[in-house]
Amino acid sequence: ASVSAGGAVYSRGITNIGSLNYFEQNTSNLGGAIYIDSGTTTISNMVAFTQNSADFGGAIVASSGTTNIADFVFFTSNTATNSGGAVFIDKNATVIVSSANYYTYNKATTGVGGAIYNTGVMSIGAGTENALTSFTENSAESGGAICNNNFLGLADIGLFGGNKANFAGVDVCNIEDG
Repeated sequence: ASVSAGGAVYSRGITNIGSLNYFEQNTSNLGGAIYIDSGTTTISNMVAFTQNSADFGGAIVASSGTTNIADFVFFTSNTATNSGGAVFIDKNATVIVSSANYYTYNKATTGVGGAIYNTGVMSIGAGTENALTSFTENSAESGGAICNNNFLGLADIGLFGGNKANFAGVDVCNIEDG
């Protein structure tokens, strides 16, 4: 059965997810595996999101607050029927991605941001040396890997490769609403 937000976890407050957690085949309307409503959420240390699905944010929706994604977090084959194949970042959220994260085979079937759709604030690399975050084989209408609609800081990205977009930004697209 599908829930409306967070197929496995609905986060409000301080939430730490780490040490070999696996989220597989979870389903919801918003955030197939995790919906972050508010507060500070840390996802780190060998966490895997595989084959989760949602209308927005196949694996995660960050609605507000601050989310840190670090130290070997894997997003593989997650699907959003709309936008944010793996991660959807809403306008009131900040997401910081650092230290070896992998986005592979995620897709936004009718929307944008095969791996990530950002309308909030997002930093990838976040000042860490050798962040080595990679985006490979993701797909969307625009922004095969990332579609940005607000603030996106990129530093020390390891790899973009094999991403696909039907209209704009095979790897990254930058759009502005009205």
